This record gives sequence, C-alpha cells and structure tokens, in this order.
Amino acid sequence: MKLDAPHSVKKDTDQPQDPQYLPIINRTIMLQNITMVSILLTYGCEAWTLTNQDEQYLRIFEHRILRKILGPVQNEDGSWRIRMNYELNELIGNADIVRFIKSKRIAWLVT
Repeated sequence: MKLDAPHSVKKDTDQPQDPQYLPIINRTIMLQNITMVSILLTYGCEAWTLTNQDEQYLRIFEHRILRKILGPVQNEDGSWRIRMNYELNELIGNADIVRFIKSKRIAWLVT
C-alpha cells in the first residue's frame, strides 16, 4: 500500500474483488482480531488466581469485544440486533477465554 496523504490509502490491485472471496477475507480478519485480543488479554495468565467473579468478568469482556469485532445481525424483517452469547460461542467454536487461561496455567505447571 502507498500512502499519499495522512488519511488516504491506495489499495493494491492484487486483492481479489470477486464476492466469493469476501467470506474468506472477513473470516481471516475476524480470526486475526480475536487472536490479538486474546493475546493481549491473557498476557501473564499462568500466574493469575481466578475467582468465579473474575471468570465471569473475563467472559463478559470477551463477549463485548467479540460483539464489536463481529458486528450486528440483520433479522428477516430488516431490523438489526446484537449477537447473542450462544451465537458468539458457535462462531468462535466454544473457545472460552477462561478455558484458555486454565490450559495455559496447566501447561506452565507441567514445564
């Protein structure tokens, strides 16, 4: 990409413009964003002591971030709504942040 001015960006012509590639591109961007958030959120998690309330706060924060990344859903009547927790869990494959932290802690203890 070439920058002409502070707020204008020229797009490369190498990127596919065919609509069939859009779901793949959107999924890749979504996975990159989720990965970046989980890395930042769980830095040093091996040494954390989590209470049930801490786990609940982490899940709430994760769902908020996922709703921002994934955006709203359009209903059949044309109205927009936020995604529900079960929809978020289906999209990320039940990869819970608390399970990830606990697995990192176990892996840290084993090594």
